[in-house]
Amino acid sequence: MGNFLKSKGFTILSIFTICFLGFLVFKNKPIIESLNNEINELEGRIAGSDEKTEKLQSEFEYFESNSYLDRQARLKLNLKDPGENVAYIVRDEEKIASDSEDIEKKDFLNNLINRIFKRD
Repeated sequence: MGNFLKSKGFTILSIFTICFLGFLVFKNKPIIESLNNEINELEGRIAGSDEKTEKLQSEFEYFESNSYLDRQARLKLNLKDPGENVAYIVRDEEKIASDSEDIEKKDFLNNLINRIFKRD
């Protein structure tokens, strides 16, 4: 057995085996890199999904909370707590419209004056 390990046949067989294994490793290297990239992408998607799940969970908890129900009752059903005063602010739509028309007229006049006296 000792003579076999020192023989040329064993040396050639060892070199051939090492070369063959090296060939297999380098042949599969692009596939391994592709799989590693895919794993990293999937891990990123999992992390994103976990963040989205946490956000949805917190929203769900908020929608089940008493503060949300209280707020919706105030907004949609016009309810109030006992002893609470409610004030409503009513806009004068005609005044808002006339103010916006005045602003448009001033902008038009300013643009017209700027175009007339514009120096090139």
